[in-house]
Amino acid sequence: MFNYGNRKALKLWELSWEEFTKMPSRKSAQEVVPEERDRLLAEAATKGFITNYSGIRTFSNGKRFYIGDTIL
Repeated sequence: MFNYGNRKALKLWELSWEEFTKMPSRKSAQEVVPEERDRLLAEAATKGFITNYSGIRTFSNGKRFYIGDTIL
């Protein structure tokens, strides 16, 4: 679940705070290779976050964008 979104994120996703913070983050991500997803989830479980994440994400309106070198 998204647990934070600044004003820019809320505007880009075209969602209210309530909608944004109830949305599973997987709904904004493209499908990934199962092994990569497992690796990311293991890192998150171990550290509580993921470093150096890059990928294609999707806004609520279906538009796609790239994020790189991100902490999730």
